[in-house]
Amino acid sequence: MTTTLVGMLIERDGMFHQRVLVQPELVRTGPLSYRKPPPEIRNRYGRVDTLHLRSAQADWIGLNVEHDYRATIGSIVSLQMRRSGEVWAVATVEGELPDGPLYFSPRVATRGDGSVLIEDAAVTSAPAQICLPPVTVLPGRLDAADTAGLPEYQQEMVTRARATVHTRTLGSSLRIFDEDERRAEQREERRFREQDMIARELDRLGSPVRSRSY
Repeated sequence: MTTTLVGMLIERDGMFHQRVLVQPELVRTGPLSYRKPPPEIRNRYGRVDTLHLRSAQADWIGLNVEHDYRATIGSIVSLQMRRSGEVWAVATVEGELPDGPLYFSPRVATRGDGSVLIEDAAVTSAPAQICLPPVTVLPGRLDAADTAGLPEYQQEMVTRARATVHTRTLGSSLRIFDEDERRAEQREERRFREQDMIARELDRLGSPVRSRSY
């Protein structure tokens, strides 16, 4: 069964809240003895800055279920940033989807130059981001999905996604379409400035570039 998904991938402020299982450090109980405390559920807060997103993302961004990479069911075929700052995605899925409502949940990484890459995404029943709307599920392939019931801006997203699929060459980067052309230019200019600053600092310190993941 082929399905097309349309939904918000990263909300405007990019704020997220997760409850994660953490193993605390060993507790010393004597000169040579330690006790392993039980795992704890802790709150984790963070933010994905959409202005740091690279305009050119990876050539393939997989889509899985509940961040289980063994359950990869499709891929994101189009990324679009609205004037309000939200990043939306259109994805295609092969196979059965879990019962809804479902939400997009990206996994991102910050590179040494400060830019943010979307490494993959999931459909989940419990999104970490705050105020994220559920995805819209359209039965059928992308080129045949019925968009009549969608808001106009989402219809335009699907139309743009179809054009992207037909015009992209194999192995080329998936580029983020930005409704605000000037903001797209500013995002690239900001990334290049920060990349230059980081390179200068690393040269001064003699340190390698490192990346970190959210």
